[in-house]
Amino acid sequence: TYAKQGLQTFFLVTLLIATLLAIMLALVMALYFARRFVEPILSLAEGARAVAQGDFSQKRPIFRNDEFGRLTHLFNHMTEQLSIAQEASERNRLQQEAARHYLECVLASLTTGVVTIDDTGRLKAYNESAEHILGVSLKDLAGTSWHDWAKQSPQHAVLAETFASIVETAPVDKAVQLSYAAPDEARILLAKATILPDDNDNGIVMVFDDITMLVRAQKEAAWGEVAKRLAHEIRNPLTPIQLSAERLAWKLHDKLGEQDAQILTRSTDTIIKQVAALKEMVEAFRNYARAPSLKLERLDLNQIIEEVLFLYEGSKCTFTADLSNIALFIAADTTAMRQVLHNIFKNAAEAAEEENAPAVRVCTQPAEDNKHVVLTVTNNGKSFSKEMLHHAFEPYVTDKPTGTGLGLPVVKKIIEEHGGRISLSNPAEGGACVRIVLPRLVEAYA
Repeated sequence: TYAKQGLQTFFLVTLLIATLLAIMLALVMALYFARRFVEPILSLAEGARAVAQGDFSQKRPIFRNDEFGRLTHLFNHMTEQLSIAQEASERNRLQQEAARHYLECVLASLTTGVVTIDDTGRLKAYNESAEHILGVSLKDLAGTSWHDWAKQSPQHAVLAETFASIVETAPVDKAVQLSYAAPDEARILLAKATILPDDNDNGIVMVFDDITMLVRAQKEAAWGEVAKRLAHEIRNPLTPIQLSAERLAWKLHDKLGEQDAQILTRSTDTIIKQVAALKEMVEAFRNYARAPSLKLERLDLNQIIEEVLFLYEGSKCTFTADLSNIALFIAADTTAMRQVLHNIFKNAAEAAEEENAPAVRVCTQPAEDNKHVVLTVTNNGKSFSKEMLHHAFEPYVTDKPTGTGLGLPVVKKIIEEHGGRISLSNPAEGGACVRIVLPRLVEAYA
């Protein structure tokens, strides 16, 4: 009885501790078995997160050989297949990148222009040579249809017309020769269009090349031979015809009546004038046919222009000189260069004479590369016709009623003999413009 209260307390504490130990042991066992049960699921969840992030290299551990173990094994097999597929895809991507880079290098090295459009006419791809030949930047036109280019500017309208002519050759798969009016000069293109396979959206690839120099060289060679023959065949009988007409007029003038003498005088004068015109034409043919023997010397282009312009001070046309404030030295033949300037200035003045206030502006300046000089002659008269822009430098092509059509070909020949180039254009504000580019002497600006 004395120890009853203490024993009750002892038994209660003992039972409480035993109960707590039992509960804790049950919790530990429950957590252990729960952890063991969900560990494969947590492992698979972690693996799924890695796969979602693109990491296929991790393999999940297999904890036991049950359903979760088989599921983990299948998951590891799946990630292994995905890893193999990813490596194959990366290899294919690298191969495609290498092929694309190779194709870009090939296209960039070609002097031939290449342009690709889809079946709706949108510009897909092009190379630098295409921009150089066409004289137009295609960067802003990428992704747009060439059918809509005509609305942007006259030059884009010409480009769209050229593309239309090239596209028309796609069904026959045959090259065609086209005339193209570039911003700087007229060019002759040899173009061909080919329809791409179905897996390339049925697009069209256009290939074209600038054959202007080749065609002109062939024409110049042919015309040179013709000019030589004409000059040789026509020149010989001209002097005897003129002398015979003069002798006939002198012999019969006193033996005829007044009316007959007047008829004879008019007839012989006509013969003499036409013979003189033929001689002038023959001389022009000779100048075109013969190879110029140039005597190059150091000249200031500004100075020789001022000397030639001095001769036009009394003309009805107003000449304005906007010459460079620095000397522009070139290696040129004085006589040949004067001939070029006289021809250009004379043509410009004649083109502007129909205006109420005919004016010609002459401008010289160094080129952007500082290795050439640029001479531009602009008039406010009539512009060049389309025919002249395309064929101005061919013999016997002229838009003047009394022109021989040999002035510009001779000018072009002289300019090219000096290592330069000449081009014609029509400014947006009207009139006509002749642009000449000549090499600048290195010692002049070194």
